Amino acid sequence: MILLISYSFSQFLLDLRAYFNNYYNLKKIFQLAENQYNQGNKNLAIENYRKIEEKASKILKLHQKSSFVDFAILLSGKLIGKAKFWHL
Repeated sequence: MILLISYSFSQFLLDLRAYFNNYYNLKKIFQLAENQYNQGNKNLAIENYRKIEEKASKILKLHQKSSFVDFAILLSGKLIGKAKFWHL
C-alpha cells in the first residue's frame, strides 16, 4: 500500500514537473501560433510552430512516463499535418 502511494506521488511529481516546464508553455505557444496564422502572420506562426516542435520533443524525451506524452504526440501530429497541408 505504501509503495503504491509512493509511486502515485512520484508520478504526480513527474507530471507536475512536465506541466510547469513544458506542457503549459507548449499549450500557450500553440494557441499563439494558431492565432498568428489565422491573422495572416505566417512567418511568426512558423517560428512558434518550431518552438512547439522543440517543446513537444522535450516532453517526449525527458518526461516519457508523464501523462502529458499523449498531448505532445497529438500536437506533433497536428504540426506534421499542418506542415504538409500548408507547405510550411
